[in-house]
Amino acid sequence: MLLAASASFGQNGIIGADFTASNGTLYLPFDSVRILNPDRSCDTVLRYPDSTIVFGYTGIPEKDPHSDGLHLWQNYPNPMEGRSEVKVALPGAGRVELRLTDPKGTVAEQSFFDLPAGFHTFLLTGGSSSWYILTAILDGRSSSVKIVNTGTGSARPFEIAYEGMENSRVNPKSVNAGAFTFKPGDSLLYIGYYDTLQAGLYARPAGLDTVTFQFAFAMPCPGMPQVVYEGVTYHTVQVFNQCWMKENLNAGVRIGGTENSSDNGIIEKYCYGDVEDSCATLGAFYQWNEMMAYATLPGSRGICPPGWRIPTDDDWKILEGVSDSLYKVGDPAWDSSGVRGVTAGFTLKSPAHWENEGNGSDIYGFTVPPSGYRDSWGYIFGYGHAASYWCADQLDAVNAWSRGFGCHGREVSRFDMEKVSGYSVRCIRD
Repeated sequence: MLLAASASFGQNGIIGADFTASNGTLYLPFDSVRILNPDRSCDTVLRYPDSTIVFGYTGIPEKDPHSDGLHLWQNYPNPMEGRSEVKVALPGAGRVELRLTDPKGTVAEQSFFDLPAGFHTFLLTGGSSSWYILTAILDGRSSSVKIVNTGTGSARPFEIAYEGMENSRVNPKSVNAGAFTFKPGDSLLYIGYYDTLQAGLYARPAGLDTVTFQFAFAMPCPGMPQVVYEGVTYHTVQVFNQCWMKENLNAGVRIGGTENSSDNGIIEKYCYGDVEDSCATLGAFYQWNEMMAYATLPGSRGICPPGWRIPTDDDWKILEGVSDSLYKVGDPAWDSSGVRGVTAGFTLKSPAHWENEGNGSDIYGFTVPPSGYRDSWGYIFGYGHAASYWCADQLDAVNAWSRGFGCHGREVSRFDMEKVSGYSVRCIRD
């Protein structure tokens, strides 16, 4: 389905998303997608098989004079193994050519279709080459994607078949005053639903994007089961759309608990009991500025490995939402400070080493240990009773957001804490 939020297709540029879903590497037909715009306090819903939304808008930024409206989305699944689907957006009616070339530049398949303006789906099958370039051509304009093909054992030639056109209709919510609105630069929350599961991610759309909801969890991140950084091996864990390090970060040189870290080009950490071996088992503690590598923008890499970053306050809200039995992703409960949720802490905590019967179920494989923390005075304590984590979001020059887990409850706390405190760090993949 095509949802025109405030302007028609082809006016002043196009921003939108095409949604797909998977469980691990297997294609999955999601139930619905909810799109929230927290900046405008509005939302809208797509219900399967509708899968495409376009946010029209007027005013700045103006349409790129080099953009012609023709767009070929990346095929899904990619890599393809025997078959895959691809979508093409046509800004006007005409004869569209789909041309496939192999690594040698030879045209492996060439098909022509007379189609109206709109969104069209094609089925790709066969092929013996390991990759191809697929190009859509309309009235001298073109758009291309690279297709990786793992089903090369078959001698079946590559074929392109027309699947159909998505129905185009306007969501009444998108045209009524006070309903869904969008302006370039807004950060949107996409929430995908499948059966009793939900996956979410934040995005700041700037073009036509393909968004894949991942409904797998408690498994290594696909394609990256572990990462080695500063001589330490970290395992990874997929929690729906998020790929996290499974262990607390332990990078840098240990300093004494009563010392403050400094911007000297050396990562400085704290270890429980001022003992290096504690960092090897529990991870290290870091002051906020040190963790951020003295940057201040959410989404910064900080002291994480290349390709990873410090999780934001919003990243934690999504993790809490998918883990809780009552308050789901996007619920306003996660925006409040203090103790929130019902079971998110229990499902994220490790199943051992918590005192006072505070062990968790760890059903998502996130495995929060009771590692303790360093307070703003330099005292390190709390093993067995608590765990505290930094977010990449600061409130001011003194305080930043954190997350806390305790042995007496099943919730997760959200407090603004002094940056000079020393908390644990989990890195999240970009």
